Amino acid sequence: MSADVDPNEVIDLLADEYVRAVLDALQGHPRSAPEIARRCGCSEATVYRRLDDLAGAGLVALGTEIDPDGHHRTRYRLRPVRLSVSVRQDGLDGELRHCRGWDDRTLDREHLTPPTSLAD
Repeated sequence: MSADVDPNEVIDLLADEYVRAVLDALQGHPRSAPEIARRCGCSEATVYRRLDDLAGAGLVALGTEIDPDGHHRTRYRLRPVRLSVSVRQDGLDGELRHCRGWDDRTLDREHLTPPTSLAD
């Protein structure tokens, strides 16, 4: 995980209904922002804002695809993480770690298995 990502910010991010819709749209396959917007039923501007937030938190990654006609397309994919949350009297405490051992393959819920170790 990037040292500048605050787990509390990730928790707040996940509370947003559009963020959750974007994450659901990315289950199973990398997608472009317009594809995500169609699946979510929201504007592309909303999707791009949420994707920026998710990428900043390390929850999604992006890559560029070149179509046979030469056009470039950015596709977003999920980055598996482990989020642990503790409830304390003074508020929430959390820890976010990227899962080690995951590669860039497309993942779906049926193929997710717990990682053998966690990255720091």
